[in-house]
Amino acid sequence: MIQYGITQWALPGEGIYAIRHVAEMGFDGMQLEVGAYAKGYYMSQKSIRDAYLEDGEKYGIQFPSIVLNDLMVNGFVKPRGSEQYKIAQETMELGLEIAKYMKIDDVMIPQFWGNEITDDETFEQTVEELGRFCKKAAEAGIHVESETTLTAERQIELFERIGAQNLTCFYDTQNYYYFSNYDQLEVLKKLYPHMGRQLHVKDCNGHDYD
Repeated sequence: MIQYGITQWALPGEGIYAIRHVAEMGFDGMQLEVGAYAKGYYMSQKSIRDAYLEDGEKYGIQFPSIVLNDLMVNGFVKPRGSEQYKIAQETMELGLEIAKYMKIDDVMIPQFWGNEITDDETFEQTVEELGRFCKKAAEAGIHVESETTLTAERQIELFERIGAQNLTCFYDTQNYYYFSNYDQLEVLKKLYPHMGRQLHVKDCNGHDYD
């Protein structure tokens, strides 16, 4: 069964306490995010988590996954020992804590901007860091979905190197084209066997797909 949701950060005020509006718009769920380190990770507050859970039950809205968006500012591909790397570790630990608390089955790991894989060194660091995270997530029964700017072949190589049964690709209908100018359909054909249970859908502007 196909269900439709909306991302928390696409809503006014970053979606805080927006569950009733999500239901009124006709969505089935809302994808959460941990929040920003610079703003104190609002999802670290138990009262906010509980409010989401209460409103989700009241209005029939699910939380299919939580995204660690702050990794795109403070990434785990940064030099070990750096402040950004340390923050990334905190973000990942918090993401798992929230997922377990709220019984969210999927954690999405974005690798853009400050967490982008740009060379062999950041690729190898991702193998280690993402692999470690997948192991911790698996122990909690949580699935991990990875979204990168890599070619399909390189992302499949990443999955094979990590070798985690709970790791799949988070596909976005625009990001491969937007960030890397790849043909979205060609990427989709190759990554389809490696895709998870969710994907992002965006309007297609400025590109003609047959």
